[in-house]
Amino acid sequence: MTKVAVGHIEIDDKGVARIEGSRSTVADIVVDHVVNGMSLEQIRQEYPHLSMAQIHAALSYYFDHRAEVDADLERRDKIKD
Repeated sequence: MTKVAVGHIEIDDKGVARIEGSRSTVADIVVDHVVNGMSLEQIRQEYPHLSMAQIHAALSYYFDHRAEVDADLERRDKIKD
């Protein structure tokens, strides 16, 4: 996996941004926070294996790489249909 400039984030072999050392993706955190309106503390409770620093890093990565993460989310939606 490739590390990126934002700490705690790595890009897997499929180009998906993941939280380092975890199976959780940046897109998972984005959906919970941006789409579902969960607070950061609620996300922390939902993902007890993640630190607050990792959650913040995921959102920071999203705002710096919004087009890529949004494309990943769109691709996921198409797979579900």
